[in-house]
Amino acid sequence: MQSSTVNQINTPANQNFFLSPHFPMQRQYEALRAFFVDEEPSGDVARRFGYSLGAFRVLCHQFRHSPEKRASFFRQPQRGPQSTPARDRVRDWAIAMRKRNLSVYDIQRELATTGHAISINTLTVLLREEGFSRLPRRADDERPPTVKPEIAEVADVRRLDLSPRSFRTRLAGLFLFAPLLDPIDLSAVVTAAHLPGSQMIPAAQAVRSLLAMKLIGAERKSHVMDLVMDQAIAVFAGINVVPKRSYLAAYSSRVDPGLACDSWKPGCNRSSRRACRGAPPSTSTSTAYPPTPPRNPWKNTMFPAAAAPRRGFWSSWLAMPNKASCATPMPV
Repeated sequence: MQSSTVNQINTPANQNFFLSPHFPMQRQYEALRAFFVDEEPSGDVARRFGYSLGAFRVLCHQFRHSPEKRASFFRQPQRGPQSTPARDRVRDWAIAMRKRNLSVYDIQRELATTGHAISINTLTVLLREEGFSRLPRRADDERPPTVKPEIAEVADVRRLDLSPRSFRTRLAGLFLFAPLLDPIDLSAVVTAAHLPGSQMIPAAQAVRSLLAMKLIGAERKSHVMDLVMDQAIAVFAGINVVPKRSYLAAYSSRVDPGLACDSWKPGCNRSSRRACRGAPPSTSTSTAYPPTPPRNPWKNTMFPAAAAPRRGFWSSWLAMPNKASCATPMPV
């Protein structure tokens, strides 16, 4: 089989790019190359590339005697600034700190105390440029002393302390609902519904924890992590500390909504009749929707009008910060 040395992918359009240049600098380059390299007559070169004979001679004179003219055919691209002020400013300090086996987070923290704010990504790039590798995972006793988050206790009803005491809380309004829950035999309801529970967190305490999240207007179960140190919601739920996010999410996923609602209705209906006993008759003629609440429920009260709720009356009232609010635990 014979192989051909002819370029099979050349086209007239590609050849014309070099033989008939359209750009001025390219046309000058090809003309000068034909005259100096291929040694073609100056008249033929000027005629082929569209120059007059005098203009082409001037071009050749500039090429022979002007270094700037020769350098103009191939310009070097202009590069951006090679310095990095953010990294260069703290480079020496970061190197010294890494030699003390400090992580990028420790270095960032120490640099912040000296007035140098720098991101974790910038520090990572800086240390990589200097040849430092990542530190191996360290134990807590090997880390520098810093302020660490307080670890909450494990939820366990057996550790519930109902001794008289006072504590500050923003959720003291939760105990306003305790009289409404008193007529409901919650233990019987959760038993009839076969709700899951354990010795540490019985079903009644799990239901009260989820109910408390609804009463304070928490939109997600993950918001309970902001309340694990609040004793009011724990006492309302009847447990030492409120269960964490992972437990509440897993618990709500394990509960069958249909079975729970069927078992909850009898107890709720009895409690509703007891709570409404003695209440004035309703003047509303619509049975589909409750009466429309007033536009400003804070009117004629001790609270200013600027504190009007936006997410519902009870949820906003329970979440109102009050420095003087406190709660005393009661048997649940």
